[in-house]
Amino acid sequence: MKFKQSFSSYTGIVIFGFILILVFSDIPLKVLSWDTMGYQVYWTQILVHHDINISNLDFYQHIKDTYQTSDTLYQFVSTADGNFITRYPLGWAILDAPFILLGHLYALISGFPIDGFSKPYQIAALCGSLFYTGLGIYWFRKVLVHFFSDKWTAIILIAVLLGTNYLNINYMTLGLVHVYLFTLYAGLLLQTIRFHQNYRLKNALLIGVFIGLMIATRPTEIVAIFIPLLWGVGSFSDFRLRIKLIFTTQFKLYLAAALLAFSCVFPQLIYWKLTTGSWVFYSYVNGGEGLDLLSPHTRNFLLSFRKGWWLYTPMMFFATLGFYQIYQKQKSIFWALFSYFIFNLYLVSSWTTWWYASSFSQRAIEQSYPIMGIALGFFFVYQVKWRKLILILASVFLFLNLFQTYQYHVQILPDDRITKAYYVSVFGQVKGPSKEQLKLLLIDRNQTVFKNQEEYVKVKTIRYQGEKPLMMSQQGSTYSQNIRIPYHQLTSKDHAWIRGYGILEAQKIPQNASLHFTMAMLHQDNPYMWHAISMRNENQVKFKKDTLIFDYLTPEIRTNNDELSVGFWHQDGDSVLLHDFYIEVWEPKK
Repeated sequence: MKFKQSFSSYTGIVIFGFILILVFSDIPLKVLSWDTMGYQVYWTQILVHHDINISNLDFYQHIKDTYQTSDTLYQFVSTADGNFITRYPLGWAILDAPFILLGHLYALISGFPIDGFSKPYQIAALCGSLFYTGLGIYWFRKVLVHFFSDKWTAIILIAVLLGTNYLNINYMTLGLVHVYLFTLYAGLLLQTIRFHQNYRLKNALLIGVFIGLMIATRPTEIVAIFIPLLWGVGSFSDFRLRIKLIFTTQFKLYLAAALLAFSCVFPQLIYWKLTTGSWVFYSYVNGGEGLDLLSPHTRNFLLSFRKGWWLYTPMMFFATLGFYQIYQKQKSIFWALFSYFIFNLYLVSSWTTWWYASSFSQRAIEQSYPIMGIALGFFFVYQVKWRKLILILASVFLFLNLFQTYQYHVQILPDDRITKAYYVSVFGQVKGPSKEQLKLLLIDRNQTVFKNQEEYVKVKTIRYQGEKPLMMSQQGSTYSQNIRIPYHQLTSKDHAWIRGYGILEAQKIPQNASLHFTMAMLHQDNPYMWHAISMRNENQVKFKKDTLIFDYLTPEIRTNNDELSVGFWHQDGDSVLLHDFYIEVWEPKK
């Protein structure tokens, strides 16, 4: 094959090689950390504990402390019977199975700890992520050459793989499901094209496998069904014909695809049934985040300085415009791709924490780039009048992406909290941000001590209205009556400091009570950002009568009707007399 005929192949190989160089120049041996730790739980339970049930989190606390996999064990949720399960679906575990099993085998014969997270498992997960990166590029190129010439395919590969946050995700966040989902979408497109060319059973089955694995990896990827179902449907008459074919001559093909898709999801249902007693279990029980389908954050998702997709990945703005060219030039694929794009954008921007922390640009939409790559190609190829200007701007976008990926890597652009003032301040900067620049960021919500009181003003005091004094003990009152107040009655600002005061009297000296002063936000009575200051954590404070002071920074609220809940909880130990407690609300002056 002549070089000219396979220029796009060489382009894909070079880009994959570039990613490998970046990875192996700074090999991350913490692939199985944060979210990916939650995916690895399936294999850890099977290979290490030989039991899918988790009765307590002692083992994973040890893993967290040993390998620094995350700050907290947020990856787990409790079940009704007091056990725990991972909050994440098992699709990743299926996709990475060959690599994790090889890593386990090497750990067995080499003397490394058999714990699911030691070096062999980390290397296995690293290799798995890179394998799917390479396979995704290979399939993506095959999809593109179906629509475009070899030269244009090479240009689109460069624009998508180097000119978007695809590079950051496949280099700096190895192991995340988005790496795998990009490959599954490329494979789905490839098999959809082939299926609608010849209607072969093989292609139908592969479509079923890809969709099933997508749903098993991330349930919201169910929107991918629009792609094979509407492919080739360019008009209402085409749609009616498609429905007719599905239920007549092609019924067995579609049924086979659906059954195979379900078979990929079925292991998840079995897991939930065995561990929770229910066939379906909603594991995202944190009150602070979830799908709010009636309140999508689409504008912020696309345009905000905090994490706007079009702002930080402007190449994808061109791709979005490309749907118009698809409609004009190849309407038979427009509704399949555009329907998917609209519903996917709606879902990912309806997540309450729409900024998807720990990412450059919007990581939640990266897996859609095989679809967006087609749209971008149509925009490049068929926007003839402005093509030269478009390609110049695309080149600028590419270099901007490479530079800002570097800025993100060296933490000039942080994971989160970026404001317009900060973005403008560090634009083009290659050295770390100054203290003055850091002040331009959104407030760090991880703070637990109210240090900068001079920058705030006290706006109200709210007192406890329950029984006073209240004897708190295991024989008496375990909980105080809480102060509960909606956020919109606390402040109109985006945050406030809450300073709590509890006036307590010990009934025994030295005091040995496990008493907690607690604050949390409630969304429909489900708590999030629960914090407490505890007498036990204060080295069993020895006092007769004293005031316990507790600072709490309000989290990013889900709705203005979410309530702040403040109170005392007597867990065990000696009794304590609660004379009174109250809170002060401090708003920022600026």
